[in-house]
Amino acid sequence: MQWTWVICFGAIIALVGLGYWVNHTWLPFLGLALMIPVTVFGNVSVARGQACCTLITHYTDYSLFLSSVIMIIINLINSKWVTNEHLLALQSGIPYIPALVVFTVSTVMYGTAMCRRLHTEYCRACKEQAGRTLRESLQRNVLHAEAKFQLKLAFALCIIMGILGWVYYDVFYINVNINTPDSFFFFLVPVAVYVLSLVFVFTRYASMQFEVSISPGRMGRDSRTVLRYMVVKDDKILLELVATDSTGAEMWDTPAQVEVPFTEEVDQQQAVDVFRNISGADDFTIKRLFATSKGMSNGFHFAAFLKADEPTPGFTAQGFTLYEINQMMRSGQVARAFAYEIHRVFTITMAWKTYTREGKRLYPIKNYRPTFRLTDFKDWDVDYSDLHWISVAKNNEDQPFFRWRRFWRNHISGVDLRWRKKHS
Repeated sequence: MQWTWVICFGAIIALVGLGYWVNHTWLPFLGLALMIPVTVFGNVSVARGQACCTLITHYTDYSLFLSSVIMIIINLINSKWVTNEHLLALQSGIPYIPALVVFTVSTVMYGTAMCRRLHTEYCRACKEQAGRTLRESLQRNVLHAEAKFQLKLAFALCIIMGILGWVYYDVFYINVNINTPDSFFFFLVPVAVYVLSLVFVFTRYASMQFEVSISPGRMGRDSRTVLRYMVVKDDKILLELVATDSTGAEMWDTPAQVEVPFTEEVDQQQAVDVFRNISGADDFTIKRLFATSKGMSNGFHFAAFLKADEPTPGFTAQGFTLYEINQMMRSGQVARAFAYEIHRVFTITMAWKTYTREGKRLYPIKNYRPTFRLTDFKDWDVDYSDLHWISVAKNNEDQPFFRWRRFWRNHISGVDLRWRKKHS
């Protein structure tokens, strides 16, 4: 992870520092060129099969690209073909200060990622390609946490240097040439901050003895696997009041869940045997939904379909319609785990029934919504572990600017992810 910081934040500082020597006309093209090592660094890690989180490389590329575009626009505005020397009181050789442009853009880009709490389409697409075993999930969680830390560090340094630069520019700078104080604030200070950040980052990871692997002994002692079943009977879902782990308050949740010794996979026959043991039912159908992981635990989520007259002596539960469950969720009476399950199933199902994988409508009626009936649940041929459908639910033909956002994903933001998917 320290090399991610060296490459990414180093590219930002390089664009600022080299502005002291490189002609301002050519500097934007240097910024575009700096995107190459940043992108290649992340892609090589993926191609080698390494567990990694390259979120900061993604937003660094954005920062370099937008900074370069802004510099090009400023150069065009100040060219002799667009204006004359009296329109703007700027020296033609210094139409902009690289530090002000780059740090301002980087602050906005890194800040945007933080404000979105990192729940971006880039993260969702990356999760589609991530492994779902406990070992891989823990590695990725640790790496993602460090990526968020680096993102916050880059944001803090960019906003501090940006504010200092703009204050100096407004109070002391005179657009005649770059004198010694100008060089100090706009070039030497960023380089010095970068060197200090390297010392901090390398010291941080050295003291942490950063390791993404987990010893088998610890996994055996601390890990667990949870099997959960969404029990469907006719057109209702069976729920019962259970005590939550955190507060002890009773909330409605599935009556069929069990902890078993840690395993990285649960096959169909194991899922059937476990449900038969905890429910006491004989005639039922099991449908695999998806797998999750959290901390030292992983979970496998299934749907169990019972006949209307099938007894379940292993638990007592009440049947609720989707409308009733929705009202209970609104009033906070449903356990968080079950709320997540029903929300994911509903969201993916409606996206799958309404749109293609590219987000285009299956029916020529804008804002048309098909029905969601529990009696058809067991017959739907949709993969609930495919997070792409959640992205389709948010980005589809019924949303504003769909074609423009699709163009951006296909030709700008999605190029890197498609390369990763091809080489992963």
